[in-house]
Amino acid sequence: EDIREQRDVAGEHPEVVDSIRTIMEREHTVPELERFRMEALGD
Repeated sequence: EDIREQRDVAGEHPEVVDSIRTIMEREHTVPELERFRMEALGD
């Protein structure tokens, strides 16, 4: 077990990573308040 979640398993499950990325990109909305906008997300 990895209760502390210290082991990165993303490389072992690229299909899960791709699925999560797709969902996050689809569901992201630009925050109304400018101080919560993130340039890294294209806001």
